[in-house]
Amino acid sequence: MIQAGDPESKNAPKDKMLGSGDVGYTIPAEFVYPKYFHKKGALSAARMGDNVNPEKESSGCQFYIVTGKVYDGTSLFEMEEQKNQGKVENIFNQLAQKRMKEIYKMRKDGDEEGLYNLQEELINQAEKEAAGLPDFQFTPEQFTTYTTVGGTPHPDGEYTVFGEVIEGIEVVDEIQQVKTNRADRPEEDIRILKMTLQK
Repeated sequence: MIQAGDPESKNAPKDKMLGSGDVGYTIPAEFVYPKYFHKKGALSAARMGDNVNPEKESSGCQFYIVTGKVYDGTSLFEMEEQKNQGKVENIFNQLAQKRMKEIYKMRKDGDEEGLYNLQEELINQAEKEAAGLPDFQFTPEQFTTYTTVGGTPHPDGEYTVFGEVIEGIEVVDEIQQVKTNRADRPEEDIRILKMTLQK
């Protein structure tokens, strides 16, 4: 994928690390999944990670365009299996995040028994919640798209997809191929001079 929209990127020196600039606000997550997914050309909102952004709110300015790759069916089946196996762990992590103050206090107090009991409580709760969720499965449209057009499936349902490149995808492909530095920033700046939005 290629990313843009960092307000600090305009005229930034070549060695400046980019990707964390913001405009002082976020936008609530708007998942319309599986209708909108990370197929090639999808326009999606960047965001901070779950550890500091559990609501998965989108950046007010940064976005990315998916280039991805074409997957074979076996890879997609393996992804489905991994997502289903990770359900309990993901729910556990979300529950633990909500109890962080309590966890930090127990750690500070050296309360090993309290930590163990809380861990058991959260595991049981996560297993119950996971049991009530349907197994993850790519839709037929996703499966066909990811095995023909391509994309990047792992952010599906985690990052807001709000648009799609309908003309000029070859420009996106060209940008994807430019030489980048260690921070994954193009060695020569690439600027968006014009784009047309369509409803």
